[in-house]
Amino acid sequence: MTTGGEVVCRATGHVATVVPVTWYLRSISDRDTHRGELQPSGKVHAECGAVFTPPAYLRGGLPGEPPDPKQVCSACRGVKR
Repeated sequence: MTTGGEVVCRATGHVATVVPVTWYLRSISDRDTHRGELQPSGKVHAECGAVFTPPAYLRGGLPGEPPDPKQVCSACRGVKR
C-alpha cells in the first residue's frame, strides 16, 4: 500500500516518492522555463499566463526546481507553492 505521491516498482517492490513536475521548457532560450500544468491537450498553462506546447524533446518537464535560475521566466519564478 502506498500514499499519494508514491509509486511501486513491479519488479522489485521498491517504493519511490514521485516529485511532481511543475516546470516546463517552452524553448532553450533564456528565461523560457515556466511553472505550470501540462493539460491533456499537450499544452502547458503557465503561472505567468503563457500557454504553449513544449517541443516534443522538452515535453517531460523538470522535476523539482530548475538548476539554472537564469533560464526561468521572471514572472513564474516569483510564484510560491
